[in-house]
Amino acid sequence: MSGPAFPLLFSPLRIGSLRLRNRIVLSAMTTGFGFSQGAPDDEALAGAIASTGAHPCIQLGHGGRQVSPTVIGEPPVAPSAVQAGAHVRIPPRALSTAETEDIVGAFGQAARRAAGR
Repeated sequence: MSGPAFPLLFSPLRIGSLRLRNRIVLSAMTTGFGFSQGAPDDEALAGAIASTGAHPCIQLGHGGRQVSPTVIGEPPVAPSAVQAGAHVRIPPRALSTAETEDIVGAFGQAARRAAGR
């Protein structure tokens, strides 16, 4: 072998105004780290990531019919009362139009907070 198998892996990369020191990334996923009572707390994962010089990113999501009642303390809710095909064996309660609009609004608020606005 004459050189590294992945020559660009440790080279910097710019994505918009974000400058990454290398190209090693972890895609967004649910980890369950940093949560108490279902909401981020003072020991959330983002602070630990940032303390190493890396750039934490955010994934906004709604568990819908896939979230376990043991996680949220109540039955799941979703656009319809169709039960998840795996994992959660409790049918969700169907959301009303007003509840759906509230969730959309909450996503907008969360996105503004994540963007620092």
